[in-house]
Formats: sequence, structure tokens, C-alpha cells
Amino acid sequence: MSGNNHKLIMAHYQNFRNKKMHLFSKVDGDLILDILKFQNEQEKWPGSVTLKIKYQAETVLNFIKDSI
Repeated sequence: MSGNNHKLIMAHYQNFRNKKMHLFSKVDGDLILDILKFQNEQEKWPGSVTLKIKYQAETVLNFIKDSI
């Protein structure tokens, strides 16, 4: 990738990050990117989101279910 293309892509990416933080200030930025990825992963499911959550091994899942 040429230097100019790299700078352009990075500028667009930084602009995107700034906008998503402004629009969704209370949502983790990585979660937003994951949702966008999952939303576009399945062509048959336009607008659908599948959220995959990975818990640490020592997480007590019943506590999480009860608190939700």
C-alpha cells in the first residue's frame, strides 16, 4: 500500500472512530465494530445482528443470567 493510500485510509478510520464515539458514547467501540461485522456477515439476514459473547472460564453464568 502506498504511503498516500495508507494515510487516506487511516484518516477515514480515525474519522469513523471519532463519529462512532460521539454517536454511541456509552457503548464500547470494539462492540460497535463487532456488531457491524456480524450485521454484514450473513447476506440472508440484512439488518440482523448476532452477538457472540465469550466469558472467561471462571465466570458464573447463572449470576449473569439472573442479573439480566
